[in-house]
Amino acid sequence: MLTSKEKRRFVRAAEDMSPSDTLARDRDMGERRLERTLRKAEERDAIVYRYWVEPDSFRVSRVQIVDLVRDQTADVRYEERGGAEQGFLPTRIRITLSEPTRMASGTLEISRIDLEGPLQLNFKIPEKYEPMP
Repeated sequence: MLTSKEKRRFVRAAEDMSPSDTLARDRDMGERRLERTLRKAEERDAIVYRYWVEPDSFRVSRVQIVDLVRDQTADVRYEERGGAEQGFLPTRIRITLSEPTRMASGTLEISRIDLEGPLQLNFKIPEKYEPMP
């Protein structure tokens, strides 16, 4: 479990790894301190979750997950949302996965959202299935 002081350090390290998202007046973590924090992150298997929330609607507009140990980042942006008939669910989602040497990104465009009626999930329980005691 992380203490609040460790959480703050890990969050600052994550911000330094993606500097375009930091505040204008924010000061960067020193190189030695960043290295120390990343070493400590290896011991703790530190993953930092960051959320961006729209102030008017309180909807999540972006999620960033930074793995400090492996230096990997997943960035999910909810770019467009459907109307009331679609439950204001995201209809356009951009996903970017990155690490120091490579990056991959893709866009999901959801054209049909059905919120009416029961959900039909077609699956079968295998014959060899044994319920847990």
